[in-house]
Amino acid sequence: MRVIANPNDDVSLKRIINEPKRGIGKTTLEQIEMISNDKNVSMFTIIKDIDQYVATRANANIRDFVTFIETMQKDTSGIEGLISRVLKESGYMSALELEESAESESRIENLGEFLNVAVEFENEEAEHTLNDFLENLALVTDLDSVDEEQDSIRLMTFHTAKGLEFPVVFMVGMEDGLFPSYRSIGEEPELEEERRLCYVGVTRAKEHLYLTCANSRTTFGSTSYNSVSRFLTEVPQEYIEGNMQKRPERKTYEFDDYFTSSVPNIKKSPAAAFSFRTAESFLQGIQANEDTDLAAFKEGVSVEHKKFGAGVITKVTPEDDDLVVEINFEKVGMKRLMAKFSNMKILG
Repeated sequence: MRVIANPNDDVSLKRIINEPKRGIGKTTLEQIEMISNDKNVSMFTIIKDIDQYVATRANANIRDFVTFIETMQKDTSGIEGLISRVLKESGYMSALELEESAESESRIENLGEFLNVAVEFENEEAEHTLNDFLENLALVTDLDSVDEEQDSIRLMTFHTAKGLEFPVVFMVGMEDGLFPSYRSIGEEPELEEERRLCYVGVTRAKEHLYLTCANSRTTFGSTSYNSVSRFLTEVPQEYIEGNMQKRPERKTYEFDDYFTSSVPNIKKSPAAAFSFRTAESFLQGIQANEDTDLAAFKEGVSVEHKKFGAGVITKVTPEDDDLVVEINFEKVGMKRLMAKFSNMKILG
C-alpha cells in the first residue's frame, strides 16, 4: 500500500517486489538498486523502463509488476476496496492460503483485522486519502515501542501466554466461530485442541478472569452475529453464582451484569475464581428468522444477499439449530454466514 501511495519508497518496494514470488531474484534487484543510486533516482523509475537498463529473464515479470502498481494507483473503490483488490490481484492471499501453515493462518487473520481498520477509518473520516490512512496507521503502530516494564495491559495469544500468570486476565472474543473457530467446530480433534487452549487461558488468571463476547463483530470487512462460545456454556453450573441461560427461541444468551464463581479444581490453589462480566454486550435483541428453510441451503445453490450480491454456496455445516454457510460471492469473495441471520434469497 505504501508503494501504491508513493512508488519512490525504495525500502517498501524491495520488501514487496518479489512477495509473493515473481521470479525477480536478489541479483536483479541489486542491479536495479545500483543503477538507481548511480542515476540518483528511485528504483521504480528504473523498473518502469527496465528494458533500457538491464536484460534478464525477470524483465517480463518486472513489467507486469509495474503495470499492477500503476493499475492499483488508478483504483477508485476506496481504501477497503483497494486493499481487498491488492490482496487478491497481487496473489498474496492465494499464496498464504496455499501455504497451509499456522503462520500463514495467523497472517490471514491479521489481514482480516487490517481490513477492519480500513473500514473503521473510512467510516470515521469524511474526507480521506490513502496517505491519510497510512499516516494514521503509522501512529497506531508506534504503540509497538511501549516499554514492557510499564504498568500496562499486555496483549498476547494463548500460545504466547503459556507458562505465564497474571493477577487479572481478560479473554475476549468468546464466540462460536471465533473461539472455537469455524474451522474447528466440525472437527473433534481440532475442537479439543481449542478447548485445551481455552483451559490455558483460564489458568493464566491468579485472581480474576473476565470472559467477554460481542453483540456483533466486523471481520474481513463484514458484520457477523455469533452465538456465545460453547466453552462458556460448558462451565459447570455449580461453579457459577448468578444466572446464565440460553434462550434458543431468540438465539440470545442472558447473563447477570456481574457474577463470580469458585472453581477449586481449575488450579492448585482453592482460592482460584472466575469473574464473568458483560464488558461487551452479550447478543441481546439479535433476532433470528426462525422461518428460514434450512433445507434450501445446499452446496451449489445460487443465492442473493442484500450487501454482498450474488453468490454460490460452497459448504454447509450444521451448527446447533442453524447452519454455517460458506458462500463465494462474485463481488466480495468468500463469506461465512449463519443461515437464519443471513436474510438471503435462494435463487436455485
